[in-house]
Amino acid sequence: MAQTAFYLKSLRSFLLRSNQPHATGTTKTIKQSDGSRTIIFTEGDWYMDDNFFAGVGGRSKEFLLTQ
Repeated sequence: MAQTAFYLKSLRSFLLRSNQPHATGTTKTIKQSDGSRTIIFTEGDWYMDDNFFAGVGGRSKEFLLTQ
């Protein structure tokens, strides 16, 4: 239980930091062949991949790389 709480707290902190460049407009995007854009953010053992179509929607995936 304590380990789960630790990972949840760590994930929450990572999500806040990984979304900060989105909010400030400082993030760099990678244009994909299907016209979507991808943002990749890594920090320590955490990895976030956010793929989206402007104004339409998309998906975000977060991973803990050591698990």
